[in-house]
Amino acid sequence: MEWTEREEEYLSQIEKQCNDLYYYYAKEHQYYIYMSKRFNIPILVVSAVNALTAISLQNFLAQKYVSILNAVLSAGTGILGSIQLYLKLNEKMTNALNSSITFKRLALNISKELSIDSHNRATDGKTFLAEIFAEFTTTLKNGNPLNRKVKNYLKLDKGQDTPTTIESVAEQLIELSNVEIGRD
Repeated sequence: MEWTEREEEYLSQIEKQCNDLYYYYAKEHQYYIYMSKRFNIPILVVSAVNALTAISLQNFLAQKYVSILNAVLSAGTGILGSIQLYLKLNEKMTNALNSSITFKRLALNISKELSIDSHNRATDGKTFLAEIFAEFTTTLKNGNPLNRKVKNYLKLDKGQDTPTTIESVAEQLIELSNVEIGRD
């Protein structure tokens, strides 16, 4: 199988980028777990209080007051649940988890392939790079938008004026992949 030094160098850069994005999305996943707890725990508590008031307050208060209290507590849980759905916390949490897993898997695949002597590798350098690149851009496209700057290891040409953030590189990479595949 044929491998060039430039392919190995670029794969090494993609590996670094994948590791950075893995850490970014892992932190983002933890953030969405935290945010989800901030909604789920109050919803559970208010729902439990609502159930208790519906049953136990009938002996102490008139039914119309118990009904009003139940309506207010139900509205509160409904509002909290609606806000959680509007913010798409569960969807974002799942996307962050999937992205972090995929980026880590890509980094490990690259590391494994580059650790083998080039003459003993099972795939051709050009083929392997194309597969990794396609999965990288797809994962970047499918993940949550990046909310902060991530270091860019994927400068396309060292002499060229290249963007400094992964967001701008992602746009260039997606454009390049569309041109290479003939989807332009």
